Amino acid sequence: MTVQQAVRYLNQERIVFLLTVLLFVIFASTLHNFLAADNILSLIRSVAVLGILGLGMLIVVLGRGIDLSLVAIMAISVA
Repeated sequence: MTVQQAVRYLNQERIVFLLTVLLFVIFASTLHNFLAADNILSLIRSVAVLGILGLGMLIVVLGRGIDLSLVAIMAISVA
């Protein structure tokens, strides 16, 4: 595989996925309790709100009623 083919193969989604896997492996190997059940549940709870908002936005966008105001409301509420 040449460099040009490798660059074409990598898109934004693949780069983010590879970085996520790389960070997960690094944290799992260096932090003692990273793979503990309590920590995994804490990680899932912390991203659950974003997942629920993402599913809601999916329904809105698929219904062709594109309304991205939830992102602005969430950004204001977190700030």
